[in-house]
Amino acid sequence: MITVIATANLIYTRFNPVLMLSYLKIMRPLNSVMATTGVFVGALVAGGTSILTAAGIMPVLLAMLSVFFFMGAGNSLNDYLDADVDAKNHPERPIPAGKISRKSALNFSVLLFILAAALAVPINIYALAVELVATFFMVSYEISLKKKGLAGNLTIAFLTSALFLYGGAATGDMTNTVIFSMLAFLVSVGREITKDIEDMEGDEGRETLPMKIGKKRAGVLASAFITGGVALSPLPYLLSQVGVLFIPTVLAADAIFIYAAVILRRDEHAGQKMCKVGMLVALVAFIIGVI
Repeated sequence: MITVIATANLIYTRFNPVLMLSYLKIMRPLNSVMATTGVFVGALVAGGTSILTAAGIMPVLLAMLSVFFFMGAGNSLNDYLDADVDAKNHPERPIPAGKISRKSALNFSVLLFILAAALAVPINIYALAVELVATFFMVSYEISLKKKGLAGNLTIAFLTSALFLYGGAATGDMTNTVIFSMLAFLVSVGREITKDIEDMEGDEGRETLPMKIGKKRAGVLASAFITGGVALSPLPYLLSQVGVLFIPTVLAADAIFIYAAVILRRDEHAGQKMCKVGMLVALVAFIIGVI
């Protein structure tokens, strides 16, 4: 804790644009902003347009800021742990470029994790619980699980799906976000396995699923996860959680997912990219369905 306070004080006392830009860069703000979008969508699905009122938006904004810091913390921890690898593959990053020391990056990561949790406290106990569980899995992933193949895939998928649960928690009711979170989890697992198939030849120091069971079987499993997400997609409408406008848009998302599940067996790169497009269309479907 002392080192974290010292790092915060160091950042403050040595304030200059170059240093601030380096700390912002190590957070990878674009990824963090994209994650906050997932929180907002989760809150909109859970609470409807009521979250756009003065009273409703405050806990949602706190949750979005919390996730921004949370993602920044994970990225900073990643750069701390992968500093040696980044020296070869990403020499432009703050640590190998000599703009931030490894120790400062670690302390900065801890500081951001603390800020993320602190922002969850005034929201409610559900939000704090989701945040703390996500922190556990994020740290576990960065320290060891990202080298464990399927375990790492499942962890990333959980962290993706947790964004929507967190948005729901910010409204006090995660019920309506559960199905969407499950859909996101299944498709994310399929996409992560597909990425491992794509990177199979260049992966070093990892025990990925394609390495263990082969490229073909891993592709079949990835397709199964994606198809499972498609199978869940009608449930929000059937359970009256969204309006009729949800149907045409989610059908478009389903078509993209099915195409991805088919094409990934011969073109892994195109398959995982189409999964990402499908997720974006699914986001739009839920927004339209709620509004």
